[in-house]
Amino acid sequence: MSPADRPAHDANPAPARVFNPQYRERLFAVIDGSPFVRHIGMRITDLAWGRATFEMAPADFRLQPYGVIHGGNIATLIDSATFWACFLAMDSDEDGLASVDLKLNYLAPARAEALRCEGTLIKAGKTLSYAEAEVRGGDGRILAHGTSTLIRLSGLGLKLGIPIWAEWCDTETWLVRLVPVASNASKRARCARTCGAPRRWRASCPGGRPSIRSTSRRRRSSMARRAGRRASSAGAISRCAVNARPPPRVACCARSRWPAGVATRPARCGSG
Repeated sequence: MSPADRPAHDANPAPARVFNPQYRERLFAVIDGSPFVRHIGMRITDLAWGRATFEMAPADFRLQPYGVIHGGNIATLIDSATFWACFLAMDSDEDGLASVDLKLNYLAPARAEALRCEGTLIKAGKTLSYAEAEVRGGDGRILAHGTSTLIRLSGLGLKLGIPIWAEWCDTETWLVRLVPVASNASKRARCARTCGAPRRWRASCPGGRPSIRSTSRRRRSSMARRAGRRASSAGAISRCAVNARPPPRVACCARSRWPAGVATRPARCGSG
């Protein structure tokens, strides 16, 4: 592949995914509500995979003695836009980002006018990401261009507790679907002993894992009701007999009654 044929920027590896609107709303509130962003008077207006846009309202305190906007305002816009352009490429808010370097060129003076900065992800790596941004004035003139390198910081993310990605279920509702329990045999056994629900629809069971697929609300409710009926009718001892172990926190004593077909009590007690 010749250099001319290579893509200039990384492409979204899963373009069919949809940015969860609940996560977007919560994230925008966190960004716009942070002390520095409120103090400097800018706001985020758009965020997508590999792209972020910020706007800065005109104000007299931004001007330097020559009557043009101080370069620190422009550098702040580029720093913020490149940072958030790389954010969604991590696919998780468990980790954070920090700028390693920031390089920019001032191309034209900016008067007392509104500024708009759009950042674009160029390369997303496992540790380092690289992005660019350009600042334009109210009339569309390009005022500055900059690039930034950012490093991924493990465990220092926002951790909002909301799925980042969602799938469109219908024209009216954004919903969450559950994925099957992990293939680990011990997790599957623990689920069967504790809740008795069908494996692929277990939401509250310790072995279950919620994800961000979509299904209808009516079907979710129906599955939950059927799972509850099965669990209550079977009884804890009957469920655990299938796994040849007593239910959790049930002591193995002489008064314990075991279903027909279980000749002896299991050697190991669930209560320890």
